[in-house]
Amino acid sequence: MYKDTDHIIAQGAEAVVKKVQFLGKECVLKRRLAKLFRHTDLDQNLTRSRMVAECRSTYKLRKEGVYVPVIYLVDFLKRETIYEYVQGDTVNLAISNSTFNSYHLIGENIALMHNANIIHGDLTTKNMIMTNDGLLCIIDFGLSFFSTISEDKAVDLYVLERCLTPLEKVLNSYKSVVFESDEIIRKLEEVRLRGRKRDLTG
Repeated sequence: MYKDTDHIIAQGAEAVVKKVQFLGKECVLKRRLAKLFRHTDLDQNLTRSRMVAECRSTYKLRKEGVYVPVIYLVDFLKRETIYEYVQGDTVNLAISNSTFNSYHLIGENIALMHNANIIHGDLTTKNMIMTNDGLLCIIDFGLSFFSTISEDKAVDLYVLERCLTPLEKVLNSYKSVVFESDEIIRKLEEVRLRGRKRDLTG
């Protein structure tokens, strides 16, 4: 079905991500790892629900004009998903270059995602790619879900802020595009306050 190149892109507790050949092109294979500490049925159901959520979010966001990788194949039995291979650097690597100036793209794309009521669930700079063509691609929607609640969108922003400061460079363009920006920013301040209290109390 696909040709394994043995080129591992990333490996963690949740999944192995590697480069493969599929339908004559370079693609990315994500294989979700079984959790041995969970009951087998529970683990299978949770993995399946996350794979379904990722497919739904990806399909909706592509319709809304957000650049996310195309999903070519989903195999629930093998826990595998094959995606478009996006050439570029993750944003956390790109930002290490002092000439990085694409914060507006980050804000605009997150705003479009939130306007579609998709919450990423793990919105970090490692889950964004600056392509070789100068576009921003958001990846890894395994923890995504649908929500119209402003606080859920604020939490997405707060997660990003933990690895990208100051967030204002992103928020300027985000606020110009997102619906109900005042309410989301107000909720972000509340989430920040709770986070500071947790940091103080340990």
